[in-house]
Amino acid sequence: MFEQEDPIGKNPYYHFLDSFLLNLYSLKSFANNVRPVLVNEIIRKRKFGKVEEMPVELLIELLQQRKYGLLEDPNLEELGIENLEKILDEKHGVILLDKSRFKIYGPHKSTTSKAINDYRSRHNQLGILYQSTLISLVIYFEMLIGTIIKHRLVKHPKASDIDNKVLTIEEIRKLGSFENAEQYLIEQDVETLIRKKYLDWIDYFKTNMKLKLDNIAPLNDKVIEIIQRRNLFVHNEGIVNNIYLSNINTQVFSEGALGEKLSISLQYIDESIDTIRHIGVLIGLEYWRMMEKESSERIRFINNKGMDFMLGNEWELTRDIYRFNLFEKSINSKSKTVAQINYWLSMKRLGKFSEIEKELKSSDFSDKTREFQICYYAILGNTEEMFRIIPKGLEFNEITIDDLIDWPVFDEYRDDERFLALVDVGKENDEEKITKLDVIEI
Repeated sequence: MFEQEDPIGKNPYYHFLDSFLLNLYSLKSFANNVRPVLVNEIIRKRKFGKVEEMPVELLIELLQQRKYGLLEDPNLEELGIENLEKILDEKHGVILLDKSRFKIYGPHKSTTSKAINDYRSRHNQLGILYQSTLISLVIYFEMLIGTIIKHRLVKHPKASDIDNKVLTIEEIRKLGSFENAEQYLIEQDVETLIRKKYLDWIDYFKTNMKLKLDNIAPLNDKVIEIIQRRNLFVHNEGIVNNIYLSNINTQVFSEGALGEKLSISLQYIDESIDTIRHIGVLIGLEYWRMMEKESSERIRFINNKGMDFMLGNEWELTRDIYRFNLFEKSINSKSKTVAQINYWLSMKRLGKFSEIEKELKSSDFSDKTREFQICYYAILGNTEEMFRIIPKGLEFNEITIDDLIDWPVFDEYRDDERFLALVDVGKENDEEKITKLDVIEI
């Protein structure tokens, strides 16, 4: 809650992270927006009086879902496998041999074959979409890592050990100047590092930049698997090889055996984007803090983005970034209270209320404004105090009806009759204010 406006004139660290987040948001939106077209969403939404009226490609897709569970659809329980097989066989001359092979016969063979080819092409396009999304995701992550390393080396060239590197006169002449030569050597270092493994990047950050990255350790296995799966699809058609198996944690990931082809689902894409976003933001914030011990813009960045993460139910990332703000040396009282409230809420949403309950109950919010008191009691579960204070908060514009409707802290109270009554009264008051506005004649 309590989001703020983006600062004018973003500093480079804000820009690094903002661009990274925009790229990932755009990537996730693209995959989710294109998918419905490729999985025949338009046909799915058409109203068919009977199953028999469905086109052959939709019948095949439904049969695959019911028989092999290739695609998830909770609305398919009433469609029997035997009934679908019978319709396909008798009406269209199609027999599903296994999850990917068909037998086609009869007088409509040509028309049916074209429909099935279109269907298979659409699903192949879906695979291409997911593969491309995975590849782009890793590229955006590498871009962030490379940008951070290069920024550090440009600021502190000696960290690249440039003095001990050698260029020939001819190489310097081609580069045009000693400044360009220095940039060239730095870029070589960055490229060399990016070509290494993920854990080498983390070791570089810890050793050369002294970044504190212990909090990302729980995510490392996931990130390694994402990068290794991307490598499989780029270099080995997605077929599991020994390189993949030797790099991932097989106790955590056991989806594919040696020689099997891995799949990429929309769920995998969404979860991978969330993981890369989480770890990228934490690395970026740690680097920012290393370069700027105190930063009001960093506090604003966290407050701005935190609301987006909460609305997306990304509670682990929300917890981590607001915990980051709690240790900001230059943070003012209001921003620190925002961080505390949202950190507590994250822990509650993650099912870890018991870990904060003692701290929460011992906290004194009597000197805080009503908006904070209301949120405090909402997290604590003290509905009597929360509903007692809300009317005053609304009366003195310390909280608005829109806040009650939008803020995630009130999610579990929105069906409460007292909450609904407050919202209804607030809306009526807002309408009255609008109708009482003076009309100004010009």
